[in-house]
Amino acid sequence: MTVGLWASRQQLWDEAIYRWRRALEADPRSAAAHNNLAVAYETKGLWEEARKEYEAALALAPQNSLIQSNFSRFKMNLEGRESRSAEPAKKKIP
Repeated sequence: MTVGLWASRQQLWDEAIYRWRRALEADPRSAAAHNNLAVAYETKGLWEEARKEYEAALALAPQNSLIQSNFSRFKMNLEGRESRSAEPAKKKIP
């Protein structure tokens, strides 16, 4: 098991991010490393960074069903967050 996977299972997200960034320095074309980094960013609430990494992973492995599933879930979660934040403010009674 890689250190990045171990760190994520321990919920040590900063360590996991560090390890997957290092993995991408060694192999920028690793769809798995991009996907794993996206999951870590998403878990930490770093939405734009997560989106970028999911898109990179899909560009490298467009038929990978795990990456497709993760990205779809990410988009649904993000849309839910955006719709909740866009709800109209409650009106004050005069």
